Amino acid sequence: MTIAALLLAGSLICLSIYLGQRTRAVAHARRQALEQLGSKDLADLFIFLDGKALARTVSIGLLVLPLSLYLLTQSAALCAALAAGMLVGPSWGVARLRKRRARRLERSLPDGLFALGSLMKAGSALSAALTALPSYLQRPLADEVALLVRQIRMGVPLQPAIRAWAERVGVTEARAFASLLSVVHVHGCALAPALEQLADVARRRLAMEDRIAALTSQGRLQATVVTLLPLGVAAVLWQLDPQSMQPLLYTRRGLLVCAVIATLLGAGWWGIRRIADIRV
Repeated sequence: MTIAALLLAGSLICLSIYLGQRTRAVAHARRQALEQLGSKDLADLFIFLDGKALARTVSIGLLVLPLSLYLLTQSAALCAALAAGMLVGPSWGVARLRKRRARRLERSLPDGLFALGSLMKAGSALSAALTALPSYLQRPLADEVALLVRQIRMGVPLQPAIRAWAERVGVTEARAFASLLSVVHVHGCALAPALEQLADVARRRLAMEDRIAALTSQGRLQATVVTLLPLGVAAVLWQLDPQSMQPLLYTRRGLLVCAVIATLLGAGWWGIRRIADIRV
């Protein structure tokens, strides 16, 4: 009996040490990810924060806020949901900011190309036109062009700098602009009319995307309604007859049914959104 107890105690100690090491490794990796999020990913969006301060703030909030919520509500589910949201919230927020910024760049790039072509038609060279271009643009495209101009002034060759800028911006027309410069450098054709034509093609593509978005708006609304309608019905039934609804949340079978329902709702929402998401 004593030997079995000692073996069990040793196994528990080894398991505790292993779990502690894994928890420490996961916490360290998450802290490094938050530091990179603040120092690199947000800096790419021209939002400058101290990565270590951001990681420290999120870590303190992750320890304090879920515990405070549990003391107020006595709900472990809400505490776990808040902790999960704080873990994935920063990365999700940066991804949303990046997507919105890319969309704004895509919207303003045709005007930027047209303005660049107009400056070159007025007699400016390409480098001089790029230097003057940010004053005619709005953010965030003005910030990106200003960064490109600073890199060229620091000695980066023009074509490699524009190719790297196009990859950084990540917009189709920016890559087309970089390819256009390569063609002009090889064949020597006029750049200003080509820039204006590229801007016109970009405007037509954006207009087509807006028309498609308007035609598929009903499908996106349907995805939201189909997802939220069962939840609304469940809330109404809970108010009308809570005793009959309690097994749905307080029994193993009920939780299994909720998991299946959540999976089906998520798959339906994702499928409808994928069908309605048409890119040109």
